[in-house]
Amino acid sequence: MGAFFNNSDFAHRVTVRSDMLDDSALAKAGMEAVRMRIRGLFNFDGPLEYNPYYDPEFMRLDDMGSDPKAFLRSMCSVMSRLVARMEQNFSDLGSAQLAELQPEWCCNENAELFRERWKKIMDDFQSTDKQGNIIYDPAKVGAVYDSLKYDALHNRRFLERIFMTPGDLATEIQNMAAQGESAANTDEAKAVEYSNHSDVDELDEDAGAGRLAQLDIAGNVEDDESVSDDFIEISSNTDPIDIPQRSIQHHRNSPAVGSPATAQTLHSHNAPPIYPPDPLFTQKEVRQLYHKARQLFDFVTPLEFGIQPQERRRIGIQASIPLLRQLILDLQSIRTGPNPRTRFYFTKESHMHTLLNLVFICGLPTVVPYAEVGELDYLTHVIFEVYERKSDVDANLEGEYSLRVGFSPGASCVGVLDINVDSTHALKVLPRKNFTQHVPLDTAIQALQALLEDEACADINSEDGGWNVSD
Repeated sequence: MGAFFNNSDFAHRVTVRSDMLDDSALAKAGMEAVRMRIRGLFNFDGPLEYNPYYDPEFMRLDDMGSDPKAFLRSMCSVMSRLVARMEQNFSDLGSAQLAELQPEWCCNENAELFRERWKKIMDDFQSTDKQGNIIYDPAKVGAVYDSLKYDALHNRRFLERIFMTPGDLATEIQNMAAQGESAANTDEAKAVEYSNHSDVDELDEDAGAGRLAQLDIAGNVEDDESVSDDFIEISSNTDPIDIPQRSIQHHRNSPAVGSPATAQTLHSHNAPPIYPPDPLFTQKEVRQLYHKARQLFDFVTPLEFGIQPQERRRIGIQASIPLLRQLILDLQSIRTGPNPRTRFYFTKESHMHTLLNLVFICGLPTVVPYAEVGELDYLTHVIFEVYERKSDVDANLEGEYSLRVGFSPGASCVGVLDINVDSTHALKVLPRKNFTQHVPLDTAIQALQALLEDEACADINSEDGGWNVSD
């Protein structure tokens, strides 16, 4: 946000409010109680029908089978094998060989930080109690899932190799060294060939002109409907440059499988995803861990903010009441203001979940089912749009105001292991969809205002020394 407002003209307009970032003590207590119930569900020995923590409101639980603890046990088994391989590979390889696996790192990270992060993830997810029983903490799945996505984007080369078996990794390092020597010999031969060419200057000039002309055409894809939105191949009349291939795979010439247009059709919650033949990522057990982590994440994360609708309502109000109050005040002031206005709120993921829960619970006529919200990724945003309409623009009539709520899950991609990662390591922000149609503004404000009169709001009044709803 600092970069966004890196301008003295905007600095005075930014207000930092801790009450919009922190959860109240009541909200924290409610969320912790829910986490304990979810932890009990996944640590009970026995089938689901005998599990005392089971609740009919659980969504997507069947995707993980009839024994939640067996599902976590299998997930931890995969993760334990991968971490053990990583430890063995770190022990066998020297610093120079580790550096060859991924010469460049993003975000001030390095191989040792990668190792420490994954060891901590394993330790946090699985522990042992005083009786020697293994206890799983499904609430920690966010760290597993986020790390897999982060490494797939920023540390793809290292992620592909460090979890190999020691024998496979040794072979891979030999192949990488052989490819490096081959590429060096090829470059040296080409240098000799071009130095003996009598028209080298003329050749270079013509080649450059050809490439610039082709790039200009490809850059204006909106003018040519025959060009695919997913993949643009730039060609020229010059000889292609020989790029050494990684020994771990051959680069495919196809659109990115993880693009938003195709990702949803490649994955389902009730079965492992059927990936197309994709040599870009070959680690089968990393794929298994990613799929299991995603299943668990999609189940656990929405439930942490309430299982029953009334519980989601109470936790949502307790966590989001300062934001909700400010939102209502802004919606009310839009009608009386002389000019259009825009206000940005930057908050954390938990408040986004609770705010969305309140949108669904407050009575606004939503057009998207609650179960289809999905995960909230970086740059997730909710938009409250107010529209004014006049039946006769020339007449001195009061305008009619309506509210529409929109939503985007941010820079999200369910097939992050199968996308072509470029040098930016970035995902596109998915287009927004409307949660509601146009609702009369007064109706929308009344629905939101009713949340402030809830019993949970009275609890917050008592806890925080009194919230005056009317001001």
